[in-house]
Amino acid sequence: MTNTNFKEMNDNMNKMGQSAYSAAKALYTMNTNTVEQLFDQQIAMATLGMDTITSQVELMSTAKGYQAIVDGQSEIASDLSSKSQGIARNTLDILNETKEDVTSWVGDVAKEAADNNPMVKAA
Repeated sequence: MTNTNFKEMNDNMNKMGQSAYSAAKALYTMNTNTVEQLFDQQIAMATLGMDTITSQVELMSTAKGYQAIVDGQSEIASDLSSKSQGIARNTLDILNETKEDVTSWVGDVAKEAADNNPMVKAA
């Protein structure tokens, strides 16, 4: 093997290594962002649960009669349903955005591999 071939092979390996590092770093960033956003949704759901329990305890301690309890529970259930659906929509939006980001990332990585890797070009 000549020095020129060794240098070219070394340069190609360096390019592939840098490309792989950049791709892994981008994927790590996407994953971290997604996990943080999903964790925020879990916290929102847990907070909603605690707020609902608090509302029920307050209702039971202040309601005057059966109908007041039924009306209060209906209001609490409606509020819980509405807020739960909002959290679920946010979670779905996060997952859809992540899917789009990962799809784009895979396309970018494949294109970079095809453009910059002589072994891929030769294939």
